[in-house]
Amino acid sequence: METKLLDSIVETRELSGLTRESCVSEPQKSLLQRVSDLYFEPKFFEKKGKIYELVGMKKFKRGLLALTSKLGRRRENETEGSNYYVGSDLSVDSLKKFEAKTRFDEALHVVCASPAVYFAIDGFANGNYVSGLINTAIALPQLYVIGLQRYNRARVYDLVDRIENRDVCSSE
Repeated sequence: METKLLDSIVETRELSGLTRESCVSEPQKSLLQRVSDLYFEPKFFEKKGKIYELVGMKKFKRGLLALTSKLGRRRENETEGSNYYVGSDLSVDSLKKFEAKTRFDEALHVVCASPAVYFAIDGFANGNYVSGLINTAIALPQLYVIGLQRYNRARVYDLVDRIENRDVCSSE
């Protein structure tokens, strides 16, 4: 009798644990994380990156990569990705790490570009065209780097989706 009671208690504990695991959902994101995701996730017009290609983002990217490799950053020596490119490892984990780097870089450049954009607008609005032009010259490269981060992130999201869909199709 005691063994039957003990077996039923063990089965109940195991069942309740399984039920508990199946009912537990993903942890809720904080408000800051949701706002961050809302800002950083590619918008509908950014999905394929065509808008960025129209404003010359591919050429800017090639020029930036050529400049950085001439200044000492050799891509051939790096097996892992960096802030500038994904790397040879195209796993979902490495792509997500690269995506996180693009978020950090974009946030950094937004902080750096904001005062220049403000002072450019202020300079033109108050008739101080020299100040407006100088601050525009400071802001434009920053804005292009921000666009480059968004362009890269849209491409990474697309690549991750294709990899995950390929894995789902091959497992079926």
